[in-house]
Amino acid sequence: MMIEKDLYFLSHDGEVWAHWLSGRPSVKLGGVAEFLTAMEVYRKRSEDARKAAGEGASAGQDPDSESGQKVSISRIEERFDLTVIGKVFAVGGSREVTILDLSERGCKFRDATGKLDAEDRVTVKIGPVGPIEAVVRWRQDPMIGIEFCNPLYPSVMEHIRLNHDLRGRS
Repeated sequence: MMIEKDLYFLSHDGEVWAHWLSGRPSVKLGGVAEFLTAMEVYRKRSEDARKAAGEGASAGQDPDSESGQKVSISRIEERFDLTVIGKVFAVGGSREVTILDLSERGCKFRDATGKLDAEDRVTVKIGPVGPIEAVVRWRQDPMIGIEFCNPLYPSVMEHIRLNHDLRGRS
C-alpha cells in the first residue's frame, strides 16, 4: 500500500472529503458516520493483511480488447464483485452505467452504447465518489474495463463497498 503524504481529510456539512496538496481532484467520501465505519473496517483488514503477509497476488481473467480471447492477468490487488450505479463522462457525453467489479486500480462496467474504445480517456463516478480519471483498457461488448489514472485508497474502496453496493441491500 502506498501512503501519500499530501493527503488529508476534511469534514464539511456532515460530509467527508479527501483532498491532496498536490492538486489531485478532491473526492467526496460520504457522510461522517459512513466514513468512520469504512475506516474501522479498513484498519481491521490492514491488520489482518499484515498478519497474512507473504501470500502472492491472485490471477484473474479479463478479455483481450483486440482478439476477444481470455488472457491471464496477474493482480496486485483484490477485486470485488459488486453492483454500483455509476456515471461515465466521455467525449460523446455522459451516461449512467452499472459497475460490476472494482479494485483499487480499475473497474468493469456494463455499457451497451458501443461508444468507448481502448485507450479512450474517461471520467467516472462510482456512486457519489468521483470524479475519477481513467483510461479504457479493454472492451468486450457490452463490458468495458478501465484503469484509474490514480489508484483508489483502500478506505475509499471500503466506503463504496459498505455503502453503495446494491447487492448488499435488501
